[in-house]
Order: sequence, then structure tokens, then C-alpha cells
Amino acid sequence: VKQLGAYQVQVILDYGVEAKEGEENFDNVTEHFIEAIEFAASQNNVPFVSVKITGIASHHLLETLNDAPRLRSGIHDSEEDNAAWERVKERMHAICEVASEKGIGVLIDAEETWIQDPIDRLTMEMMAVFNKQKAVVFNTIQLYRHDRLHFLRISHQIAEEQGFVLGLKLVRGAYMEKERAL
Repeated sequence: VKQLGAYQVQVILDYGVEAKEGEENFDNVTEHFIEAIEFAASQNNVPFVSVKITGIASHHLLETLNDAPRLRSGIHDSEEDNAAWERVKERMHAICEVASEKGIGVLIDAEETWIQDPIDRLTMEMMAVFNKQKAVVFNTIQLYRHDRLHFLRISHQIAEEQGFVLGLKLVRGAYMEKERAL
């Protein structure tokens, strides 16, 4: 980081881990993300940290939330899923809170289409809390997806209606071959 900083190159820290299942592992990854944010804040050339929700949430939970349309409203079929989702939200809030305090942006990575909807919802919730004055939390939009331009428009509309700054990272997308095969 320091060597790149000497050349005025900015760095995005990417702790690209996808945790093993289990609340203890998810809590451990949350702490690593917070440590990365604190390190970034100590450097002049690290304005962002990248976060993978699959590092702090069960893949199975994300699939369950993504698959059932009525679950997208926040109504869950089981108390266990409800509690697990609340813990994911608490972890994400803790990460974003430290980032906001330290002045570091949080880039939420996009994931596969079959788990993306709850990640989008969670990211929008975090933006509504932490992006009042400036963008701290950023969602990632994979532009290979045909539905993302519509999602971008809806996201912008929600941000305007709720009075927060919409933070976005536009990417080509990383899962084209995997999803095409599916």
C-alpha cells in the first residue's frame, strides 16, 4: 500500500473471503472487515474496502430469501431464518458504522443472481442509514445482467424518495460463464 501510495496510486482493500458456514465464522469475518477498515483509515491512499456478504451470511439463507418472493418483503417463514437475517443486518451495520466514522467507503460486492436480491435490499437499507451526507456504502451493479438498468433506475428513485446519496460501482460482472451454464 505504501509503495503504491508513493506513486499516487489508490488502493481498494479486498478481503475476498467467503466464510465457512456458522455464526462464529461470520462474526470472525466481520471483525476482519472492521480491521481492514481501520487499517484503510490509517493510510492516505486507501479510500475503500470491498465487502462480500457471503463472508458474513449463510449462502443457504441468501438463497432462501432470494427464491421466495414473499420473503423479499421481510416476512420470513421461520424464526430461525428471521434471527439469522437480523444477525447479518447487525454485522453489516457494524461494518458500515465503523466505515462511516473512519471516512472509508464500503463497496458491497455483487454475487450470483440466485442470491443477489437480499444483498441488494440489505445494501439499500445500509445506504439509507449511512449515506445521508455522502456516499459511504456502495452497491455493485453487474452490467452483463439484462435487469440491472431497471434496477439502477429504481435504486435512484428510492434514494431520491428517502433522501440518501446513492453509491454505485458499475462492473462488467464476474459470474457470466457460471450463470450461462446454469
